[in-house]
Amino acid sequence: MLRYLTKGVVMNRETLNQFNKRFQGFVEQYDSLSKRQHISNTTSISVAEIHTLVTIAKMQPINLIRLAEKRSVSRSAITQVVKNLERKDLLIKEKVPENSKSIYLKLTASGLEVVREHQKQDDYLNKEVLAILTRYSPSLLEDMIGLMDDIEKVWKNLPWLRR
Repeated sequence: MLRYLTKGVVMNRETLNQFNKRFQGFVEQYDSLSKRQHISNTTSISVAEIHTLVTIAKMQPINLIRLAEKRSVSRSAITQVVKNLERKDLLIKEKVPENSKSIYLKLTASGLEVVREHQKQDDYLNKEVLAILTRYSPSLLEDMIGLMDDIEKVWKNLPWLRR
């Protein structure tokens, strides 16, 4: 039987494989939750659209160029998202009186409601998860942070995703 030494504790391959499978399932559940929690009750809306609305709410009035920079996406991608949000009556474009070529983005009442709903969801999740985390020792949480850091390094260096 193959055994591994981890921080002074011997673990067999079966235990490590079980942990790996459970961890991957945990990541998949989180990804699924991330997508489902962002669905608005009022309209069908994507995660990218929600996060765009949140950025606009924090920074409005904001123009397309600044929005693309803040969201770290291309101008063409942000233009497409903005068109979708405008079509869904979640934001409006306003020309700047002093400069008719400049356009600012502002949220509509419906857009603000989606942002408020999103914030409530985030607040609830943060409260619930923090309540759970306080039950664990700081050293365990530090070990978990180290584990996540190490796994992220693997993800960032996957040979088939290198550019």
